[in-house]
Amino acid sequence: MRKSLLGFALLFFAPALVAQNPPRGGRFSPALSHEVIASSRLDNPALGEEDLKIGVSKTALRMPGPPLFVRAGTVITQYLSYEDLDIDYSRNLASPVPVEPDHLTGLAYGLNMVFPLRKAWRVVGMARTGLYADKIGLRSEDLKTGGGLFCVWSPRPQISLGGGLSYTYEFGDPRLLAFPFIKLQSASERWQFDFTPPYNVSLWYRPKRPLSVGLLSQVDGGRYRLHNSSQLTDYSLNYSRTVVGLGLRYNPMDVLQLQVDAGTTVRRKFRLVQGTDIIRNNELKNAPYLRITLSLKR
Repeated sequence: MRKSLLGFALLFFAPALVAQNPPRGGRFSPALSHEVIASSRLDNPALGEEDLKIGVSKTALRMPGPPLFVRAGTVITQYLSYEDLDIDYSRNLASPVPVEPDHLTGLAYGLNMVFPLRKAWRVVGMARTGLYADKIGLRSEDLKTGGGLFCVWSPRPQISLGGGLSYTYEFGDPRLLAFPFIKLQSASERWQFDFTPPYNVSLWYRPKRPLSVGLLSQVDGGRYRLHNSSQLTDYSLNYSRTVVGLGLRYNPMDVLQLQVDAGTTVRRKFRLVQGTDIIRNNELKNAPYLRITLSLKR
């Protein structure tokens, strides 16, 4: 159980790790995305759940605010993020599942900080806090917050290697983590490569402007507090998915980008957790997915 919760804690910092780009100080671009994953059956269904199918759609908005501090290579930026996750259940038989969360929401505020050191070294700080639940409200038990401090070495602008410590506090569960990360990226007139395992791996080719085609793999997920049943206390839902597919980018102008991705899941999992104990662990069969993203490039 501890290993699985560590994985979800790392996903809490995934957007900031993927955004790390030495020349731009890890700044985000505004983006709105919508993803749909088709319904599929459970990989190992329990008795009475043989015909249960689960589909997911997710809308996410990321909006950076004005930089808080920019001076002599030191950059402190801020952003807001919002996500709305809809879960669709379909079956012919009655399900013994004690709770079926069907609408999950997250709203968070985050900070990214970059402090240059000598030569190719810098310190990167991250902080993020928000509410994640099936009903957003001002409840302390819905709070997820965390911070991290990483030492990063970039011998070239395209390479970042580092590691550090992070602290997360999710629904009353504090954890101190130590982990390394690696980010490789390269861009030319026709090719663009981004390697931030395991969160994001992509290769893009631009045959001619304004179109690009690509191959990609991405990991996403989250942990949400549950309040939709009076019979349950201290419950949360962990959701994760890994997808691979093809992408198409259209840049009608330098600052605007429309991206369409389509492919299949290679892993999709729901975990119902009470405290730190796993009550249910459902892994779904692979299914097609489609994601559309509109972003402003700065």
